[in-house]
Amino acid sequence: MLSQNVWSTQSTSDAHSNNELGNAIIEIFDPAEFDGDGSNWYMEQHSNGIMFLANSFGLYSFDGTKWRKHPQSGPGHINQFTILDDRIYVGLKGELGFYTTHAQGELSYQSLLSEIPAEKRGFGSIRNVFQFEGRLYFISAEQIMAYHPGTGIQIYSPQHHFRRAWMAGDRLFVTDGDGLIYIKKNQIHAVDVLPKEGLGRIGFVQSLGQDFLIGSMKKGIYLWHNDQLTPWIDASRPEAAYLPYNSIHINAKIMAISTLRNGVIFVDHAGHLIYHLNKENGLPSDITLNLFLDQQQGLWLSHQSQVSRVQLPFELSVFPSGNDDIYWASEITRHHGKLYFAAISGFMSIDPSGKTSLLEDVNTSGKDIISVHGKLLLAGATQCQIYDPISKHVKTLLKTAKCNDFLLSKVDPNLLFIATGTGIFLSKWNGTDWSTPDQLLAEYNVASKMVEDGKGKIWLTNGENQLVNISKQKNQWQTLKIKFDQPLNSPLILDGQLLISTEDGLFHWNDEKGQTAGKVSWFYDYFGDDAQSPSFLHRDEQQRIWLSNSTDTGFVRLTNGKVEHWSNFVSAASGMEKLITVYNEGEIIWLGFDKGVARYNPVNDSLKAVRPLKIRANISEIYNKTTSTSLTLNLFGQTQQVIESDFENTSIRLFFGLSNYLQRQDNQFRYRLNEQPWNPWSKEVFADLGQLNGGHYEIQMQAKDPQNQVYIAENRTIYIIPPWYLSKSAIGFYILSVIAMLGFSAWVTQRIRTAKLTAQNLLLEDQVNERTAIVRAQAL
Repeated sequence: MLSQNVWSTQSTSDAHSNNELGNAIIEIFDPAEFDGDGSNWYMEQHSNGIMFLANSFGLYSFDGTKWRKHPQSGPGHINQFTILDDRIYVGLKGELGFYTTHAQGELSYQSLLSEIPAEKRGFGSIRNVFQFEGRLYFISAEQIMAYHPGTGIQIYSPQHHFRRAWMAGDRLFVTDGDGLIYIKKNQIHAVDVLPKEGLGRIGFVQSLGQDFLIGSMKKGIYLWHNDQLTPWIDASRPEAAYLPYNSIHINAKIMAISTLRNGVIFVDHAGHLIYHLNKENGLPSDITLNLFLDQQQGLWLSHQSQVSRVQLPFELSVFPSGNDDIYWASEITRHHGKLYFAAISGFMSIDPSGKTSLLEDVNTSGKDIISVHGKLLLAGATQCQIYDPISKHVKTLLKTAKCNDFLLSKVDPNLLFIATGTGIFLSKWNGTDWSTPDQLLAEYNVASKMVEDGKGKIWLTNGENQLVNISKQKNQWQTLKIKFDQPLNSPLILDGQLLISTEDGLFHWNDEKGQTAGKVSWFYDYFGDDAQSPSFLHRDEQQRIWLSNSTDTGFVRLTNGKVEHWSNFVSAASGMEKLITVYNEGEIIWLGFDKGVARYNPVNDSLKAVRPLKIRANISEIYNKTTSTSLTLNLFGQTQQVIESDFENTSIRLFFGLSNYLQRQDNQFRYRLNEQPWNPWSKEVFADLGQLNGGHYEIQMQAKDPQNQVYIAENRTIYIIPPWYLSKSAIGFYILSVIAMLGFSAWVTQRIRTAKLTAQNLLLEDQVNERTAIVRAQAL
């Protein structure tokens, strides 16, 4: 399906549009989990988010946490399948049918071979399966079998032999020998525009608007337009020699083509190369067989002996830290069309190949970089320099033990403030050059970057917990130091106003009184009273407020002084946490982190709404550890009956799934039984309940992705059948027995009490008689 998401990418004619995409975020899956050491042929995603994979060893599913192998019926292996509702249609060697789930949730196979006439059942391996024009097409070398539940099977025979097939636009294309045919409205048509000598082996056919692309594995890629075949990627281009094998539309502008020799190429609809992904920049193998785009704009790639998932770089890509890459990117700027970084690893730029490289003749770590008056100002470890990228000439602006920071005044752009290891200096632009810097303040312990408020005042902090202010009064530069009782973070500026970040919180600043003036309410209203105060704050051109503290990095949008939206997507997806700087270029945002640089070109929210994500939390399996068997799977989210198991032979383990595949290792889960308190959030993807007592248990589960979005799974119910001695009849018998015993005990007690009373009455009667006799004797 063609994605409706469209990135506002720059034109491919821009000199810096393609080589600045950086590295894609790639996950490589462990082949041992899905027997992936052979050929991994095909992948597809169910509408509920679960991925399915066919390889040389069988059919597998993946719910974001666990790969599961499913029973296979028939010889050979599955080359391709198609998912229709809750059925998976497959073909094997001499066999075709579909999988669906039985009562316990496992896949079971139902053959459709009986629909094939007996004389037509001698076909070999089925290579392609498609749903097309309301029918299921099973394609082998010997025949095409088009199945409809109501009308049965229609069989098409080749002139030579069928090899491969592709569904493109409103047609189903199939190779027949060296030729190409297509099926439309149940009729076969020849593609008669191919040259007489042929195109060699065809790698793919893909739609392009109303036209079609035909990819030859030896002669380039051709455009079929108005009954003419013209080169689209000429055979002389390097990409033509990569052996293109399959293709997929990424969005309305970009197409991805897998190759057998050199990974994946991304091209626009004019055939211009936009991006190349291969083993050199992260793929596990250059042999790439197939492609599938999931609901999160992740491109799954099946390789020889490997499977990988690529989060497409057009929205988010990274220049990570490494031996030759960016570490602690403190500043980013563009100069004469080229992007530059100041980092601890040095001053760097992006070369035409898309890799970062150090500036020539500049051998120092970088603290700051500014593009101004046709030159670059470099703040490095040993001195402050002026660099000409054209001539590669380096000139010393200020020789110092440590050049920490520049600030080019917005109020007066001719003023350049310089923070060094010995203090704050000021240089002025005289129209042709920068003046020799004059020292404004002797300060040997500058602890932050300099910031400028809306009035042109300069603020910084030092290592003595002092807030330092530099301002011009009556044409004289004055300095002021204000002591704080607790450590200070860097001073922050938001909308021209100074904010003070300390261990105690984030505060407004009252300049007239020279003191803090209450906490920043929107920050604490959203993040809580115990939130760590940010070390970085910046409002970009799109009115996003980027912030970073020890626990959160991302951006907020404010409406009427309240946080309306929060996103930590860039940090969560890239794995970079400490944000240091932001550089705005229209829709594209460059972010400098301690672990590298990220390029963020966000998809518009309204476009995302066209195809919302269907991320599913799922109690994917209930497993009996005692018998090492699955009590139930939950592949398709069908209504689940109560699961029953015997008490004496049951130890329950729950498996959790979340079909969020981006940075999935950071997904978290929690559960509870029968409305008891929730267990703590954990990255563990299973939970052992042990041996439960007899009775009903309702299980609730929630999952949370790295962006702290919570997903609720369907509740599951287990009934543990109690042992016979705890059954209802046994308990009834026990109750009746207890009642009988109590009755008998009461009867015995009553008899004893009656006997005692009788004896007491007799004794009393004897005593009365004896007393009476004595009284009578005395009377006589």
